Amino acid sequence: MPTMLGARDAHLKGLIHNSKTDIVLISALSQAPYSGLSSARLWLDFMDVWSDVARREGHVRRGAARLSARLQAAYLAQHEQRYASRAHIVTTTGWSDHKLLRSRGIDNLWIPSTLPDDEFQAVNRRHGGGAKVAGFIGNFEYWPNVDAYRVLVDSWLPRLRSEGWSVLVAGRHSHVLGEPPPGITLLGEVPSVADFYREVSVTLAPIRLGGGMKVKVLESLAKGVPVIGTDFAFDGFSPELRGKLLACDVTRPDFHSLDGIEPFSPLDPVLEPYRLSAVTKKLASVLA
Repeated sequence: MPTMLGARDAHLKGLIHNSKTDIVLISALSQAPYSGLSSARLWLDFMDVWSDVARREGHVRRGAARLSARLQAAYLAQHEQRYASRAHIVTTTGWSDHKLLRSRGIDNLWIPSTLPDDEFQAVNRRHGGGAKVAGFIGNFEYWPNVDAYRVLVDSWLPRLRSEGWSVLVAGRHSHVLGEPPPGITLLGEVPSVADFYREVSVTLAPIRLGGGMKVKVLESLAKGVPVIGTDFAFDGFSPELRGKLLACDVTRPDFHSLDGIEPFSPLDPVLEPYRLSAVTKKLASVLA
């Protein structure tokens, strides 16, 4: 987890102290101490609410790691409150984080992660609609994605295979996952994400750790590929979008609903808030 030992770059300190800027934008809590070096207005952006990330880690860790995660959660929550109370603008990426901070008395605006408008185009499946191929893509340098792969192997794969599904797994550093079990094919890093989505009829999001908004879910929907995932994988999205997603249990998923699953329309109005043009307008309004 990020600590409060950041903001130690002497050169950057000097630049901020001597700058004539109007706004200092902080997107990592560990860098928040820099904001005290300037009289500019503070914009505090929560790409993740780290105290909540630590809380989730405390549920799955054991022994000393569980205790330290819980201590970090409390420690980080104090600093989130401290700097948010000083900020002129507070924004959040994930919808659930937006609601969580409001429950703590921190007023904030929800400004989600986006994709460029021209990314919202459905891909054509390479092998037609008959093959039952599910996909999971991520950067496996990031610990929550490795944990999600373990959930996939231990809990989801046996049920998927019993329903006649095979699974493609792709992404950076997938070599850390080791030899895949029967039913999973590791593709490694793919040159084109669109090519990956052409190979699958549904993507999987067996995610239980991390924070913020899961961009891989948005990316799949923007390509017209439906997603089945955990409630946590979807809780960074607005209720309107979550109502159109297929949620399942982490340890006891039900994949009967995958039979006859329909493509998702990238032109669905519920995706409008996640287009770059929409967020650009929102940011302009905030700055005005």
